[in-house]
Amino acid sequence: MKTKYLLLPLLVLFFILLVACVQQVPTCPDANQNGICDTAEPAEEPVVEENQEPEIEIGEEKAEEPEPVVVSPEPVIEEPAEETPAETLEPVQPQQIQDLLEKFNQKVKSYSYVHGDKKFSILGDRIRVELGSYGKINSSYAFNSIYIDRAAQRAVAYCEGTRNIAQRICGEHVGPFAVDFKQYHEKTPVDWLLEYKYDKPVNVEWGQQVVQSRRVDLWVFEKAGTKIEMLIDTTYAFPLRVTLIKGDKSTSYSYTQVFVNNVKPETFEGKFP
Repeated sequence: MKTKYLLLPLLVLFFILLVACVQQVPTCPDANQNGICDTAEPAEEPVVEENQEPEIEIGEEKAEEPEPVVVSPEPVIEEPAEETPAETLEPVQPQQIQDLLEKFNQKVKSYSYVHGDKKFSILGDRIRVELGSYGKINSSYAFNSIYIDRAAQRAVAYCEGTRNIAQRICGEHVGPFAVDFKQYHEKTPVDWLLEYKYDKPVNVEWGQQVVQSRRVDLWVFEKAGTKIEMLIDTTYAFPLRVTLIKGDKSTSYSYTQVFVNNVKPETFEGKFP
């Protein structure tokens, strides 16, 4: 009886040990059921050919390629050649009035000015003289403008003005009226230049005076006991004042309100029938 009770616990213990050993046996893949575990082979990595970029899936950003580095060549600096200092040349001043006439003819094609109470408008050989007051012919016909043709040495007079003046003073007779050429013709500023064209000045002062807000040169001549002083505009070679001095007496000719290149051919149209 006692032997029976001892065998029963031993059987239970043996069964427990057997179950524990069975659970510790590792399992492995056996595809062919030969009782030998199959050996797992490592997965093959995809092969990327040389110089071939791997494919990039959509949505995956591609790494930015580095910007190329541009290496600029070093500049070649040449030493400047030695400069030869330029000679300082003084402006060539005209030595004779003839030089001024050339300058005048280049720059001035027509001009107008006021001398005394008269206004002169000059284009070539033709001159219009606007008188400061009305004149009378035969105590009947009035006139206030003289048209002069220097080439033909002819002068004609007209009565000109606004309609009210023409009706009140001129009446029906407005010209032309023949008048004495020598009576109304007088020396122009350019005539002074022509008169002393080839004479050598005794003195010249460059741009030291101002007349009518214009810089002028002083030209001084002496002829037949008379001293002639001309103040000539430096830009257009236009005489603005001429003074004749003889002994203690002097006579001046002043030309004011000077305009150049302002007289049109229409001024003389139909004035010399």
